[in-house]
Amino acid sequence: MANIKRLKKLVRYASTCKRTFDFKFINGGRCDELDTIDNVPNAGPRGCLMGMLPFIWKPWTFSSTGFLQLKGNHHEATNEQLINRIATWFDITPTQMRHVFFPCHQEVKMYGGLMLNTSSNKIEVMMNLNLFIKHLKNKKP
Repeated sequence: MANIKRLKKLVRYASTCKRTFDFKFINGGRCDELDTIDNVPNAGPRGCLMGMLPFIWKPWTFSSTGFLQLKGNHHEATNEQLINRIATWFDITPTQMRHVFFPCHQEVKMYGGLMLNTSSNKIEVMMNLNLFIKHLKNKKP
């Protein structure tokens, strides 16, 4: 069963996050722009929902080169590994993870929400996440 509590916590944080939202980047910025932001080292000045995880939950961090990872993993994850780790974190499937966190991967017929692309803004992405949470709540066990 999906961890709706974590998904809602992400919604609350994202609605007040001061970093520039950019759906094209998990943690965007040149290497010389990486800095400690809100006690999170190696954070760039912009990013998407995935890039907010280290600001909310201590097990998530950015590597010295700015890649999102779980603490304790000493190598950068492949895209599939990262997808699976985030899906596991929220207790959702990899397809659901892509629906929420990736541009151009929405399964609107299956989960509701909006079709998103790399130019989608924070309001659109947040609306998609909220509609996904609503879908999960209405889903029969």
